[in-house]
Amino acid sequence: MVSDDGLQHYAMHRDYEIAVVDGQRGLGNGWLLPAGPLREPRSRLRHVDVIAVQQTKTASVAYQQEVIESLELSDSSSIGSGSFRLEMNTVRNLHNGRCIDLASLQGQMVHAIAGLGNPQRFFSSLSAAGLELIEHAMPDHHRYEASDIVFNDQLPVLVTSKDAVKVVSLNIDLALIYEVSVIALLDEDLDQAVDMLITSLS
Repeated sequence: MVSDDGLQHYAMHRDYEIAVVDGQRGLGNGWLLPAGPLREPRSRLRHVDVIAVQQTKTASVAYQQEVIESLELSDSSSIGSGSFRLEMNTVRNLHNGRCIDLASLQGQMVHAIAGLGNPQRFFSSLSAAGLELIEHAMPDHHRYEASDIVFNDQLPVLVTSKDAVKVVSLNIDLALIYEVSVIALLDEDLDQAVDMLITSLS
């Protein structure tokens, strides 16, 4: 069982902990919510088993190492670390479930909607794939209404998987709405660190 945001649930049993750090923003200003981006203090990272740094496609290995070093974990050598990036390959129509390559939308104007902690990452990835965007950034965990999704045009509407599960419950025509699927690509260090955890569990 893998629990997202499990670090804050101290009553929940855990065998291992993996902390995910945004490779673009790092730890921000170092403050906890709502004054900063952190849900736990920096010192909490000294007690996890693996740190996974989410990078962009163009981030260098040197930059990844800079982010890890900025966490000041030099005295915690037992903590595994590495980086990963999310790659968008396909989009799935929420009306009929048909999947098409994201590349087939290259050069097209689309509505892009994201209710994430960092919507710009989603928008930047779509732009890098060659799409022309009308951006609609929503608050994290946004409760969608029809007016958030339905537009007076026939342009495709692209949403994240996180948002898709909410959108499908709305009483709207889903023919133009697509879920953007992503896969996580782990670098060798992170792949080995996670593999060691899985192996030790079995």
